[in-house]
Amino acid sequence: AENVRAELEARRRSYWRQVAAAVEARVQRMLRGKDEEIESISRRNSALEERMRELLVEGQLWRSLAQANEATVVSLHRELELLLLAPANDVGPSLEEGQGDNGDVYCETSASSAGAREEKEDGDGGAPSSSCCHRRGGDLQGEKEGGGGVCWCKGCGSKEVSVLLLPCRHLCLCAACEPASEACPLCLCPKTATLQVYVT
Repeated sequence: AENVRAELEARRRSYWRQVAAAVEARVQRMLRGKDEEIESISRRNSALEERMRELLVEGQLWRSLAQANEATVVSLHRELELLLLAPANDVGPSLEEGQGDNGDVYCETSASSAGAREEKEDGDGGAPSSSCCHRRGGDLQGEKEGGGGVCWCKGCGSKEVSVLLLPCRHLCLCAACEPASEACPLCLCPKTATLQVYVT
């Protein structure tokens, strides 16, 4: 009986040792899985933090670019306002070159003024070649009939001017010739900006 009791006790201890070993192995597997999950989350957090830093830098660059563009727009608006508000006596000497205040084209629009200009040109030996307001021979008859004047493009000579060049403020190109022009064809001033003008 004593031997049987000792054998049962030994079996019971062996069983519980096996149970404890199995539980310990399972717990270790769970811990390793959690450690791997924590490491993966840490790597993901590091990647997200790096991406956040990149986005912050990119945002600062875009903000700086937007501020620079805004400053450029403000400068162009100010320059345009000064151009439109400039007194007539400041821009009067350049009107014959196709320049005018308030973005208008300076061309004679009546037969009498055209005749007076022709008489002046005959007395002076001809009109200045730099003027952007050139009339074709067939258009003079139209002026006599309809009283209208046309300013032709200094680039192609076949289309009406519609683009104001800045900063020289010469209205001397059409919309088709302006993209290919880097400087004003009248004064050779480098072009910094343009303004579309609708002549009525």
